[in-house]
Amino acid sequence: MISLAIVGAALGGLALGVAVREVWLHVNASRTRKMADDVLADAYRQSAAIQKDAEIEAKEHTYKRQLEVEEEARERLQEVGTTEKRVADMESDLLRRQQHVDEREDEIDADQKHVEVRNRRLGLREAELAADRAKLTEELSRIGKLSVEDARRQLMAQVAVESRHEAVQTARAIEDEMRDGVKKRATTVLATAIERCSADFVTDNPVVLVKLPNEEMKGRVIGKEGRNIRAFELLTGVDLIVDDTPEAILISSFDPMRRDVARRALEALISDGRIHPSRIEKMVETARAELEETSMQAARDVVNALELGDIPDEILGMLAQLRYRTSYGQNVLQHSKEVAMIASTLAAEIGENETHARRAGLLHDLGKASERFQEGDHVEVGLNLLRKHGEAPEVLHAIEAHHEAVESRTALAVLIQVADRVSAARPGARKDSLDSYLRRLNRLEAVASTFPGVDRAFAIHAGRELRVIVESDKVNDDEAYLIAKEIARKVHAEAQVPGQVQVTVIRETRASAWAGRPT
Repeated sequence: MISLAIVGAALGGLALGVAVREVWLHVNASRTRKMADDVLADAYRQSAAIQKDAEIEAKEHTYKRQLEVEEEARERLQEVGTTEKRVADMESDLLRRQQHVDEREDEIDADQKHVEVRNRRLGLREAELAADRAKLTEELSRIGKLSVEDARRQLMAQVAVESRHEAVQTARAIEDEMRDGVKKRATTVLATAIERCSADFVTDNPVVLVKLPNEEMKGRVIGKEGRNIRAFELLTGVDLIVDDTPEAILISSFDPMRRDVARRALEALISDGRIHPSRIEKMVETARAELEETSMQAARDVVNALELGDIPDEILGMLAQLRYRTSYGQNVLQHSKEVAMIASTLAAEIGENETHARRAGLLHDLGKASERFQEGDHVEVGLNLLRKHGEAPEVLHAIEAHHEAVESRTALAVLIQVADRVSAARPGARKDSLDSYLRRLNRLEAVASTFPGVDRAFAIHAGRELRVIVESDKVNDDEAYLIAKEIARKVHAEAQVPGQVQVTVIRETRASAWAGRPT
């Protein structure tokens, strides 16, 4: 039993051992598999890490290689750029050298030409020297036969000829230099004078427009059966144009003084409102008085602006009349003032008397203030008046010579000539056609004024009508008709105007009386 028990125990132990061994084997197998899995996983991880490291290393190697290649390429590019720059520098240097060679060749050619010219000149000089030597030899042989006095005289004559030739050449050079300098200086002085004395020129319009407060005023200006407008035209010598222009009347006349008188009188009548022949006559007289005063003030302003001091009243009155005188369309007073300013500036530049220059410039056309001056005689008219008032001889000579009627003997006379021409030559300052037109109308009035009994004569309608006012106590109706015929015949013979001219002689009789006691 004990053996069975032992055997049983042994078998049990064996079975237990086998079971334990199987358990241990199973556990060991599981552990081994786990370890194998771990080893395999670790191997995979290591393999992946190795592969990653290899990839990284390969990338790094590739990147480094790429950097090396780029660096090599950059270095090669730098070398190429350096080489290209060196080649460009070499080409530029070659071009400069080629240019220098070309310039040197040109210089050599020029030097060769110069040498050839010099050789030709030397040849000519040698020929001249040979000729001179022959002449000298001949002269020496001739001198050997002369006495000392003869030789001295011939030597002095030769020296005098040579000295005179050199003096003429020197004088000519000095004269040319002075002429150029004087021309430049004169140009500068004239430009300065013109710049300082610049003035605007306004074209004179023969028609003046007068504004009316309303259309009814036109009828009042015309008057019953036109008596007001006729009286106005007779007293002023203008032509009133009443047309379709709304609220306006036109005053037409070639004479600026008549236009201004008519404008002032008509504006005063319109402002006053009382328009009839006697009122018109009073307003016209008032306008003439105002015009004379404003003209005198304009003359005083010019004299004060030129700082000429006291001017005799008679001369001042003549200057005032120049305000309404024109020469080739240029206002004579404005022209005289400008000539005075230009002459004064020129005198200051060359050291002449500025006061005399201003006086001569202002008074040089004083004779044109005469009512019936002829072209060319205004100088004598002005001189006679200025001599009477004791004007300075220098000023009188400058005025007398400003149209070159006499030879200029002083620098002042030349300055007045220059200033007069500068003022007249301004673009737009003068118009020949306008002056010819005005002179033609003046001739018409002058022809009519020569007849006895004629009080006033007005050329109107652009010279197509000559309106003559006769004195009623000296000319009767029949004589008025005869005067019209005679004036027409004389106009046709002397005035030489184009087209036809209507001569209208007006004889008006007025009677007036006073009522009441004088106050």
